[in-house]
Amino acid sequence: MLENKMEQQNIFSLVISMGLPPMISMLIQSLYSIVDSIYVAKLGENALTAVSLAYPMQNIVLAVSVGFGVGINSVVSRYLGSKNNNKVNSACCHGFLLSGIHAIIFVLIGLFLTKPFFGLYTTNQEIYNLGTTYCRIVVCMAVGQLFHIYIEKLFQAIGNVTIPMIIQLVSSLINIILDPIMIFGYFGFPALGVQGAAIATVIAQISACILSFILFIKFKGDIHIIEKLSF
Repeated sequence: MLENKMEQQNIFSLVISMGLPPMISMLIQSLYSIVDSIYVAKLGENALTAVSLAYPMQNIVLAVSVGFGVGINSVVSRYLGSKNNNKVNSACCHGFLLSGIHAIIFVLIGLFLTKPFFGLYTTNQEIYNLGTTYCRIVVCMAVGQLFHIYIEKLFQAIGNVTIPMIIQLVSSLINIILDPIMIFGYFGFPALGVQGAAIATVIAQISACILSFILFIKFKGDIHIIEKLSF
C-alpha cells in the first residue's frame, strides 16, 4: 500500500512542512522571467520590451501547467486517502498523457498565434521580431515546464514537497548560469541576444523535467505512470 504521511502527521506540522517549500518553489519559478529581463535589459530598451510583451504568453503556459497539476494533485491525493492504488496509477497515467497533449497544443500556439499576438501590442519592427523569436522558442518548447510541474504536483500529492523545491532551485540556477553565456556569447558560445535568453530558459526547464523523472522513479513508491490507459 502507498505510504501517505498526510494520514499520520498532525495538521499544524503538516501545514507548516507542506506550505513553506511550495511557497519557495513559486518564488523560484518567477525568477525565470526576472532573470531573463535583467540580462536582456543590457541589450537595449527594445529587447527588454520584447521579452516583457512575451510574459503573458509564458504565464498562459504556467497557468495551464500549474492548474492542471493541481487538479492531478487533488485526484491522486483523494485516491491515496481511500487507498485505491489502481485509481492512483490510472490518474497519474492519464495526467502524463494529457501533459503531452498540452505540449502539442502549445507548439501549435507558438507557431501560429505568436505573430498575431505581438501584432496587437507593437508596430515597432525590431520589438516585433525580437518578441516573436523569444516567444516562439519558450512556448513551442514548453514541454519541459509542463512535465516537470506535472511531476512536481505528483510529489506534493504523496506528501513530498522538498524534492519539487530542489528541482525548481536547480532549474533556476541553470537558467541564471546559461543566460549571460548565451545572450552575450561567453566561453566561445555565439552571442545570441534575446534568442539566447529563450534557449537558456528552455534548457533549464528541460533539465528540470529530466531531473524530475529521475527523482520520481527513485522516490515514487508504488506509483506507476506507464500502464494501460482506461477511458
